[in-house]
Amino acid sequence: MKKRYIAISQRLYSMKEYNEIRESLAIDWGQFFAIHLHDFLMLPLSYKQDIAPYLPDIAGVILSGGNDLSVCNETPLNKERDIFETNLIDLCIKDSIPLLGVCRGAQMIAYYFNSQITPCKNHVGLHEVTQNLESQPFGRVQGVGVQDNENLESTKTTDSINSTNQTIQNLESNNPHAKHKLIAVGRMDAVNNHKGFPRLIDAYSKIAHKFPSWQLEIIGQDQGQKALLEKQILDLQMKDYILLKPFTSDMESVYLNADIFVMSSHTESMPMVLIEAASYGLPIVAYDIGTIRDCFHDNGILVKDNDEKAFCKALSTLMENEEKRIIMGQNGIKLAKDTFSKEQVLKQWLELFQSPTHIKS
Repeated sequence: MKKRYIAISQRLYSMKEYNEIRESLAIDWGQFFAIHLHDFLMLPLSYKQDIAPYLPDIAGVILSGGNDLSVCNETPLNKERDIFETNLIDLCIKDSIPLLGVCRGAQMIAYYFNSQITPCKNHVGLHEVTQNLESQPFGRVQGVGVQDNENLESTKTTDSINSTNQTIQNLESNNPHAKHKLIAVGRMDAVNNHKGFPRLIDAYSKIAHKFPSWQLEIIGQDQGQKALLEKQILDLQMKDYILLKPFTSDMESVYLNADIFVMSSHTESMPMVLIEAASYGLPIVAYDIGTIRDCFHDNGILVKDNDEKAFCKALSTLMENEEKRIIMGQNGIKLAKDTFSKEQVLKQWLELFQSPTHIKS
């Protein structure tokens, strides 16, 4: 009898507004199966159900994307997924079941086999996982990773998954007491500096010692500014309070593990990152520049540009008051849904096109 199922692992994420953990897959997977694997039924795997009894009916296994490996970002959800997918790989080896890793799944396979991911030319995010240990049962395993073209630069250097010393040094918290996170996101651009990270570091250094259980993380692609920011952090003796992190394609995990979103930009138009942060229930502190106030409706604190004292006060207010953070976070979710959701934006476009000023007589 022909095997008709292809099992696929799911990402794990915490839904703060519903106080529950969810398993999920991008809807693109259904479309991919419908077009390319229409002879098979996609079988999403639950972390709470043993797959072993159903292996005789499974034609293949896919380790999907989402989340980080726990060696790079040690969270309970990442650990749970690592354990689950390690067991899946064990079962695939034992029963000779074909295995494919996509994005995070490719990293998982590489880590399992003590291997490294090397980039392939002329293809966005296609990686080949090459085995280092000849004794392992697989000669070569393919892993496919998909990123936006604009983020491709961050994947062009060879990433040795097993060189964990450097990775953990860069990604893990320097502060063992840190329980809460403020995050800022954007390119570390030495030429334009429009994200204003130097003034953010200066401001946070004024209050960091008052909040030993908090840490500021600045996440983004380095465009010549990272070394300057690192020096600034060391000069201010802030290495236990401020952490620089590289860009990650799994921004969902970044938002879900944060408590406050901070924007210190000198210039912005309509920052998508603020809408994303609001949609994940993060209260926001930002300087009032450009049209940034369009992203605010009782979901954060806007501060007059260059008023560092007021900026520090706004941060302190939210860091001290969990109830205020929760209320503002809920307001942000509502704002993102009611104003910036796909349905609302499409509705506004249709209304614009159908308005009398756009209808020729």
